[in-house]
Amino acid sequence: MQIIDNRGLLLRLRNPAKITTAIPTSKVVGDNEVLVKWGVDEARVLRNLNVKDVPSPILGMYDWPGRYTPFEHQKTTASFLTMNPRAFCFNEQGTGKTASAIWAADFLMKQGKIKRALIICPLSIMDSAWRTDLFSFAMHRTVDIAHGAKKKRQEIINSDTEFVIINYDGVEIVKDDIANGGFDLIIVDEATHYKKKWTCNKKDGSRNRN
Repeated sequence: MQIIDNRGLLLRLRNPAKITTAIPTSKVVGDNEVLVKWGVDEARVLRNLNVKDVPSPILGMYDWPGRYTPFEHQKTTASFLTMNPRAFCFNEQGTGKTASAIWAADFLMKQGKIKRALIICPLSIMDSAWRTDLFSFAMHRTVDIAHGAKKKRQEIINSDTEFVIINYDGVEIVKDDIANGGFDLIIVDEATHYKKKWTCNKKDGSRNRN
């Protein structure tokens, strides 16, 4: 696989038709060679077709804004998050997961794939971690914290703010507004708060969700 001018991927395949069928905008340019636009949607399709080592376009098209230069593992994490619409990040504490998630979301916004992101996190880090890091790594984006009285939370959620931060308990208070708030992306920090617990009924072996 070869990256062409940071805009296309040149693939050499035994069966080019597999790609041109799945991605109609791709072109056969030589013997068993296919040129594919290097975009988020195209890269995801290629991965779904089990094409190996398809890079995220964030690695070639993104300027990584902010106060600090990202480490390679942060670029790898952001790349992974842009390629997987549903994903878990199990990086160790202190490895810059927050920045990676912000960069991934910002890139998807620049590509027009999402418009708004909801960040659900513990009350204690809404301002000190998430808002601070958003100001550090995506200072060009609008950010607000949906906290306080229900009316205040609703106003923020129903605004055009690009990144909205809310605590776990606040979600239940304004869940209907969130559902209709036009959020294309939800980031859950410390997702163990939402883990499902299962118990086994010893008599018939069935499971009940708590």
